[in-house]
Amino acid sequence: YSHYAPDLHGESFPPQAHPGAPWVDEVQQTVSVNLRLNNRPLHGRPYFVHQAGVYQRDGLYTNVPFWGPSLAGHCGGNSCSFASWGTHAHVPTPFTSPVLFLTRYTNCGRGVIEMTQAVHNFASPESAGPNVDQNYFNVGWGGVRTGTLPIALEKKGAGGNETTLSYADPKDVHTLGQCPWSASQGRQDQMVDLNKTPGYTSFVTPGLLVDGAAPPELPCRKNAVPCSADNGATCMVDSCSDADVDAGTHTRLSLRVEAGASPNCRDHFGMTFAKNGVTYPIIKCHLRDAGFGRNTARFCEPWSRVGFRRNDTGAVLEVATVKHWSWRWQDEDIFFAVYEEDLDEAIAASNSFFDNANGTSRLDVEVVLLSSDAMAPPDDYDPGATESAFTYVYGRGGSYASVNPDTGHVAGSSRRRLGTSDRDYTVFTVNWLAGAKVGPGETYVNRGYVFASELGAVESIGDELVENVYVDKIQEVDYDGRRIDLYTSGGNFVAVPSSYAKGRSTECASSSASLACSGSSVPRPNAAALFYVTCGERTHVGFDPYGLAPDFEGDFPGHAPPGGTVRAYACRDGDASSRPTWRLLGFFRRDDAGCGKLTNATYVGTVCESPSSSPTSDPSWSPSLSPVTPAAESSDTKPLSQSPSHSPSETRSTESPSKEPRSNPTASSPSSSPSSGLQSEGPSQSGRSSTRLSSAPATTEPLNSPIESAQLTGSGEGTPSSYKPLRERIH
Repeated sequence: YSHYAPDLHGESFPPQAHPGAPWVDEVQQTVSVNLRLNNRPLHGRPYFVHQAGVYQRDGLYTNVPFWGPSLAGHCGGNSCSFASWGTHAHVPTPFTSPVLFLTRYTNCGRGVIEMTQAVHNFASPESAGPNVDQNYFNVGWGGVRTGTLPIALEKKGAGGNETTLSYADPKDVHTLGQCPWSASQGRQDQMVDLNKTPGYTSFVTPGLLVDGAAPPELPCRKNAVPCSADNGATCMVDSCSDADVDAGTHTRLSLRVEAGASPNCRDHFGMTFAKNGVTYPIIKCHLRDAGFGRNTARFCEPWSRVGFRRNDTGAVLEVATVKHWSWRWQDEDIFFAVYEEDLDEAIAASNSFFDNANGTSRLDVEVVLLSSDAMAPPDDYDPGATESAFTYVYGRGGSYASVNPDTGHVAGSSRRRLGTSDRDYTVFTVNWLAGAKVGPGETYVNRGYVFASELGAVESIGDELVENVYVDKIQEVDYDGRRIDLYTSGGNFVAVPSSYAKGRSTECASSSASLACSGSSVPRPNAAALFYVTCGERTHVGFDPYGLAPDFEGDFPGHAPPGGTVRAYACRDGDASSRPTWRLLGFFRRDDAGCGKLTNATYVGTVCESPSSSPTSDPSWSPSLSPVTPAAESSDTKPLSQSPSHSPSETRSTESPSKEPRSNPTASSPSSSPSSGLQSEGPSQSGRSSTRLSSAPATTEPLNSPIESAQLTGSGEGTPSSYKPLRERIH
């Protein structure tokens, strides 16, 4: 939710200004969609699984925000990893979610952060089918603070034939269009396949001067299709030519105030528009003829200055934005904001400027461009040194089969899309689509980068990093994780992972505890995600994360019947404010009777402690979904080892410890609100796992700082080409 570049532009990410969705939209996250179910007739509801959380749209159930439950977290060295259960954003919903999201952030130095995203489908293989498959993704969904970084920049060309990034001459700047998000679809500069990009996009501070803006085009009505309530959008086009107007096929919308009339400016339902960190109220005024249908204004050049000019006096009122040139065919309103922060002052200024009450003829109003500093830059203008940028590095899509059939190994293709919003937020996302699929047991991994730098360094850093973007599709057999054992004593139990990567042994010091069942920290064939769920005093151990949720007349990973509601965020026997908590125990066999006996057990972190040991905090461990070359697996449940331990009288071991180095996960404290530092959070009612990233230059880590440096080939700093694929280097 936060990226801070202290020596450059400060905060890169947008403020939390979405009503009813704090830390749900204006964040960096992954999103998963089932297109077969999304807004389809059977249920007629959206199917969008957010990593971040839900919109507060389910009455009393969501009066308190509910964020994607944090299942595990681990920080070590210069990396932090988080696992969370994806939740349906559009609630109430009839759908369940089989999606596990994993994100790893690594500080690589030089302002560069490696961002690895993974999407795992933990539905059982026998449930495979269109109702559980995930087939459209945002990897990820994010964006920048428009007021801080208003100008999108991307060098021209693609596929290794790019030109040099141009920004020094205001008349030749490689800008991208920044129409509103709702109008960005279909604009080639705003939504484009990755193989038609240089592999990275930058957002630049407002001191960059750009000359060459054009006045926003006014929309037109199709004369053959009169606008009505039934065709309010289809009767309109975004623009038309003078020839179309002369031929009588179209009528262009024009701005005017009738003789003897006032524009009747007024509030528009409290809507606002943010620019350069300042929020302005949206107002609506009678400034057009009736008969025009729905149209979203294309204000696509944030560097431009636009005004409304009275043709009788030549006076100009500068406007911050136009939201809609028209909306309802019955009225005469346009919707816009002027540079007045107070609503009453904005209304008064606009009513006064456009007043024609004493006029005897129609007042015509023209949309005009105003002059800017870009027309005459100062002699010492050097944006490469004075301006900074935040850059997303996503690659050219070479890993996708439909983009590069010769070398692509992941079905589907990928594109990037951007667009502005009414909030202080420019949306940026990368989609995996068109053949994309993550079925039960499968995992999609995407490694990209973000970095903050001076504008003059963008091209050299971006070109270096783009070659290290990595995308893969992983099956259960590709993993080799560490063993996890569940030990029980009375009605209590604890999960004990092996203390080292790929470890096949665990230790339990208590003589009263017994081994219940064994699993793995990673997905495996014939194994499924096992959860520990609590609701007040009730507990549940099982493969259904909805085990204590209100009954929805269905079974996970199936969904509710038409008209039904699935509420992951409520307790079956609680009121609307009750919240479950979750812990991911690991991946275990469904037919293991030992696990089945723990259904109502309580997780107690001291189960395996020796009676003479001092109390310790509940251990927290991070299941790794990062694959390596498959290795021989141990059986799921093994007898206790007879090999001696370090303290034979106190410690029991499932196997002899190997000599592999220890890599102990760290514990983390629960929290109910986003943290101010880079950390993971344990189970809580909110379940929020939050991240604040800093681009402060590292002093000891090279640019290609790996997650496990011993797995790298090559020897020098600043050589990202020495990265191995994730399969080979991460356990």
